[in-house]
Amino acid sequence: MSTPAQNNIKDTLKITLQSFLGGCFGCFGAMLTIVVVLLVGGLVFGSIFGSSITQAVNTMFEGVAQAIKGLSNILTGGTGPFFSGESSLPATPTGTLPQLQVFMTSGDNSKGKQLTAIPQSESTQSYFWVKANEDVDVTFRLVLTNPDGTAAQFGTLFTTRTDGTARNCGRWVTKAPVGDYVLKAMIGNTVVGQLEFSVE
Repeated sequence: MSTPAQNNIKDTLKITLQSFLGGCFGCFGAMLTIVVVLLVGGLVFGSIFGSSITQAVNTMFEGVAQAIKGLSNILTGGTGPFFSGESSLPATPTGTLPQLQVFMTSGDNSKGKQLTAIPQSESTQSYFWVKANEDVDVTFRLVLTNPDGTAAQFGTLFTTRTDGTARNCGRWVTKAPVGDYVLKAMIGNTVVGQLEFSVE
């Protein structure tokens, strides 16, 4: 005959085992869902999905690295992320700004032939790239001037690659209108590189 204490221990072990197994199956289900989403996204959207995921993961890791660097500064007595109630977002650099090379290629390959004119039918397969010299680490944005004279930011904020390779800045998702374009790389309000091209 079992005592109440033994029953309590058995119940506790049973609940613990169920919780553990439920957690394991939950993690397995989450991983399986991620794999299915990646497979379906890759099959449906092709290379742009892969590029977007790669860019998102790279951006996430760069953000984590910046957070660790900031935390390290705080712990070692450096300046923290806030000063006098203002965030320490990087200001527009002063002095000599680096020049950035802005170019376009057909396909997701920075080493492909650089283009200045593309057929409208191929505009969705044309990728924009920005390259800086090795060890240059700056944040920039791209501003696209359309044939009608309107301008808008293209994509998000980007950072240069410090190994000297080109940064994939994306492509059009839909066919671009025919006309002449200017794509400017800007640090703050200063143009540090541009590409003039046309869609025919």
